[in-house]
Amino acid sequence: MVTKDTKNVTAREAALIVLSRVLLQSAYPDLALEGFFAKNPHLSKKEISLVTELVYGVTRWIGKLDYIINLFTTRIKKKEVQNLLRLGIYQILFLDRIPDYAAINETVGLAKKLYGDRVGNFVNAVLRRLVRDKDSIVYPRVEDDPVKYISVKHSFPPWLVRRWIGTMGLDQTEKLCHTYNQVPPITVRTNTLKTTRERLIEAFSARDIRSTPTRYSPDGITFFSKIDPASIPEFELGLFTVQDEASQLISYLLNPHPGDIVLDACSAPGGKSTHIAELMGNEGEVISLDINESRLGLVERQAKRLGIGIIRTVCTDLSGEDCVREFQNRFDKVLVDAPCSGLGTIRRNPDIKWRRREKDILELSEIQFKILSHAACMVKTNGVLLYSVCTLTGEENEELCERFLKENQGFRIDQERISALQSISHPFEEKGFFRTSPVIQDMDGFFSARFRKVS
Repeated sequence: MVTKDTKNVTAREAALIVLSRVLLQSAYPDLALEGFFAKNPHLSKKEISLVTELVYGVTRWIGKLDYIINLFTTRIKKKEVQNLLRLGIYQILFLDRIPDYAAINETVGLAKKLYGDRVGNFVNAVLRRLVRDKDSIVYPRVEDDPVKYISVKHSFPPWLVRRWIGTMGLDQTEKLCHTYNQVPPITVRTNTLKTTRERLIEAFSARDIRSTPTRYSPDGITFFSKIDPASIPEFELGLFTVQDEASQLISYLLNPHPGDIVLDACSAPGGKSTHIAELMGNEGEVISLDINESRLGLVERQAKRLGIGIIRTVCTDLSGEDCVREFQNRFDKVLVDAPCSGLGTIRRNPDIKWRRREKDILELSEIQFKILSHAACMVKTNGVLLYSVCTLTGEENEELCERFLKENQGFRIDQERISALQSISHPFEEKGFFRTSPVIQDMDGFFSARFRKVS
């Protein structure tokens, strides 16, 4: 059993503790790591970096790691021991800076400490055999079984690989899976209420933090340096916030103006709400709505840090009729950043590919449609309704929007704003649907549709 006393744990034991929470208790990696580091301030920056690498690396490559484990042993009875082997094998196969002998010794020592000599000897035997035979491992061949080939080589669940091959073909699926296994860039958004992007980049440079303007978002900055953005003094001063470039583009697609009354219908943790307020020059009103009251606290804290005063949070269920009556025909612009399968953010959240099931997609699309339909009632005539999700599935994207237009004759796709955005963003689909790609633009995979209420 993984130790409960974490005061003197090593980096690898810390990684095992967090992995057990992620893989056995369904914790989210970022929150599990954040909570662990907060309770264990004795860990150095180097140790924190290694723990983070091990947790995200093992989570990202579980499929391939388990394939290899099954080649070398079928005797694992405890999930915790399987996590130990995953940890050791990941270091041997993916971390060149760690010598094989060090990976074996540390993993075996941890096994003996936690589970005794018998388990330690077993782990030792498996890892030493792997080091001896790793160059002769036989992987599935593409010509024999394309789904299994990609599933093992790139570590993705077979159902997802099968679905993508069916919609985009073998080559594009492999490119997408390869891209999703890369560590994403760290991207932040300038708070234009307090500074400019140019001044912020100069401030980063003065701290020896290498950064560059994003290609598409006018306010985005990408870091070259590996750094925790929250540790930079300018973060506490409210000069920027962390947000992927694709997510930033959604607010430009909404195109809010000073004085507008705007609803962010699924707002937590507040990235888009605060961006909308910034684009409005902190003039007007932004109602940030969410079903989770504790998550609305994140919106309020972020708004306070950024110096934004026009956001008002409301805790309510958008799928309920009471909410519709309260806000009917009230807003100039409504953003529905709906809960979704999140398959466009796998680079950033590799646990999603193991957490999701194919049946989730249809269930989520029904929730999305209900939220979008209720939000439509809150838009003024000639107002804008923007639907946004960070996923790639047709059921949550085009198919849902086509169903919405069919059942809501008073709305149409707003082509004018689409044309205006061509200069700063990825070209739109022919039907007017916005899409970003991790393969093409090196950002999260987003889908969006901008509707205008004409009657």
